[in-house]
Amino acid sequence: MPRQMSTPMLASHEGLSTEANATEHRALHSWEPRDHYEMLQISKLVPGSGRVCLVGRVVNFYEQPTPNKMPYAAKGCLKVHLRDDSGIILVRLWYAQVDYQLRLGQLVSLFATHISYVDPVGSTSRTVHTASYAATVFPEHDNSCYVDIQADAIYGALMRTPLGYDSEKQLAGLITLKSFIDGGHEVLDGKVLVFVKSTSHTILLISNPSFRVGKKPVLCLSPSTHVDVDPCMADAEWLRGFAQRLTAKEGVNCSTSTLQQRQMKDFISHCQM
Repeated sequence: MPRQMSTPMLASHEGLSTEANATEHRALHSWEPRDHYEMLQISKLVPGSGRVCLVGRVVNFYEQPTPNKMPYAAKGCLKVHLRDDSGIILVRLWYAQVDYQLRLGQLVSLFATHISYVDPVGSTSRTVHTASYAATVFPEHDNSCYVDIQADAIYGALMRTPLGYDSEKQLAGLITLKSFIDGGHEVLDGKVLVFVKSTSHTILLISNPSFRVGKKPVLCLSPSTHVDVDPCMADAEWLRGFAQRLTAKEGVNCSTSTLQQRQMKDFISHCQM
């Protein structure tokens, strides 16, 4: 029997409470489903009409403004990529008056009534980080759909493992930042790990990053880029330890090579959409 749900829930097999009443940000009116929604992993979605719920983390989002002077018309569309442990979905989130205040890494519950394919079946350009399905929602106008941002303090460890990760193997496509700059940006489905210098605790796994050459090389985010915040993987833990040791040495004379390494890590501050 398919699993049915009448209230916002997270998978009980994760050892969590099934009620998702605690939210980090209520951008919309409070909402309760009027019907049953089947909770599915992204890889189990089937294109077509049907009430479904899924939970995933934001790995990319960008805005498509659509200026309209009508008071209740859509003002724009947020294209949001959500990832769970099985795949990625593109969510076209239309808005009029609501500011959703999305951030990379947020855990989001999506309630939708229709699923479609992103690209034609059999597309040869797909990778493990390509969104296979899409959903279009306009919660301000359609009360059968909803977007709920979960409290990360409660579900912080959920869906942190990168797609395709095997603890016994190196993550496919993972290269050093130097290798990426020296030509690795041409590799399909390439990945780099960086830390955010302002905290030295936050680690980002950037898949399919873009690269711009100028006075200073810049690592950029494109619509096909996906960012996992604090991924659960051995390399991320090693980099976090390295970043903390580097931060602890601030004010101590460093060798030229160490300074160069630090400058490489600063590239993340120049990430742009």
